[in-house]
Amino acid sequence: MEDDDAMQACWANLLANALVDGEAAVHPSFPRILSELLPHEALLLDRIWHAAHISAAAPWDQAIIQVKTRFQDELGLSDEAFDLAVDNLARLHLVTPQRHEWLGRPDFLTHLTLTPVGRALVIAARPPNLPAWM
Repeated sequence: MEDDDAMQACWANLLANALVDGEAAVHPSFPRILSELLPHEALLLDRIWHAAHISAAAPWDQAIIQVKTRFQDELGLSDEAFDLAVDNLARLHLVTPQRHEWLGRPDFLTHLTLTPVGRALVIAARPPNLPAWM
């Protein structure tokens, strides 16, 4: 059982969305993917989705500098922990990192794009939209 309240909520929402016929489709792989996320990785994924979702900029695309300055301190992550979180999200095909040469670094992370799987997982791990009569 998860010790983290946020992760417990993700699991409960995933189950609830699997039972409710709503907009959040729960793919059979989502429980496995969620089990491979640390709490701060799930929270980072949700924050990226939310920021991109409400942004008037290109949908689902978030500059990594904005993500780091906006969420790294909030989540209390070191540079190394943030980079590991991004790498794990990419390993699970939840985000696509875009790297370019910058300041002499050939692999400088400039942008993250949420994948369709990443977007769908975030929606499935959020509270279900229940009908008004419930």
